[in-house]
Amino acid sequence: MERVDHGQRSAGLLLVRPSLAGTACGLSGALAVGIGAVLTSGTDAIVTAEHAPFAVLGIMSMISGTRFAVCALCPMA
Repeated sequence: MERVDHGQRSAGLLLVRPSLAGTACGLSGALAVGIGAVLTSGTDAIVTAEHAPFAVLGIMSMISGTRFAVCALCPMA
């Protein structure tokens, strides 16, 4: 099973239909910003001053673990 890095996935996204490359790039960027905003809002709701370093580390670990799980379950051909 071959692993594909993030840069190649973005290129693959843009090469599916070359005539829609601009639209795909814009939607991909908008999704990245939107997901980042949602995760930031969720982090703000969870983190308090008493346990800020541990909560942020835990959230980052969960997000990274989710990313690795998705990459393992949905490999790019």
